[in-house]
Amino acid sequence: MKKNIFKDKSKKLYDALAEITILRYKLRDLRRALNQDKELIKNPDNYFYTIHNKIKVNGNILDIGCGYGRCMYILGIKKYIGIDVSNGFIKIARKLFPSVKFMQMDSRQLEFKEGTFDFVFMFETIEHIPDYKLALKEIYRVLKKDGIFIITTPNKLKWIIFPPYYILPAKARPWILYLIGKQSKKDRNNYLKDLNIEKQIGQKEHVKMFSPNELKRVLNKGGFIIKQIKKYRTVLDERVPKWCIKTKVYKEYLKQILPCEEFMIVAKK
Repeated sequence: MKKNIFKDKSKKLYDALAEITILRYKLRDLRRALNQDKELIKNPDNYFYTIHNKIKVNGNILDIGCGYGRCMYILGIKKYIGIDVSNGFIKIARKLFPSVKFMQMDSRQLEFKEGTFDFVFMFETIEHIPDYKLALKEIYRVLKKDGIFIITTPNKLKWIIFPPYYILPAKARPWILYLIGKQSKKDRNNYLKDLNIEKQIGQKEHVKMFSPNELKRVLNKGGFIIKQIKKYRTVLDERVPKWCIKTKVYKEYLKQILPCEEFMIVAKK
């Protein structure tokens, strides 16, 4: 294995978060949550639905930032290689899915030959990567000709369009969600503990955010051909009472003009 040349704090942060995950949840709890998340492939306003029902995935598959294997499990993909910078998450993934090959690896220094993979997935990971352009360059290198790169990430514009929430101090945000019934007491406390870990290590989880057009330009400069951009949910969907979302005004007007919460780009080499 190559020596990792990167000395930033990302690995330390995610190893710490992996340790917290182990303390918070037993394997049976994670399995129960995974089975619940399987329902996401039935929700049209979710990228798992799009991938599962609209995209034929086959060949050699790489999942970057695999965590404990959640995303591939939701999609029902059993044969792939999962990599993560955190050895802690890799250990959890191996216990949950012993038949899958998981490797600790930095996406900016992939240990695969050029043109290895037919599909590369990166689910909500690029926003966590310092020097993300190096990661995209590596992904392009290991993709086969005409290989497909599927990437999802939160929308940067939600921080701009929804300032009443995002201008608040980070520690105040989970309290707001808790008070309006959008977050449980347990999730609120876990979020606050994660913030403390970030502060102790001196590394934030999100280091670079993108809008759909911004990430499109970055991928184009990296040589990728954009095949599809798909947007999911609005910035208000998870922050207002459910009865508001069901109103005619919201469905027919606000949903059309509000920025999305997250998006997916399908690109080809």
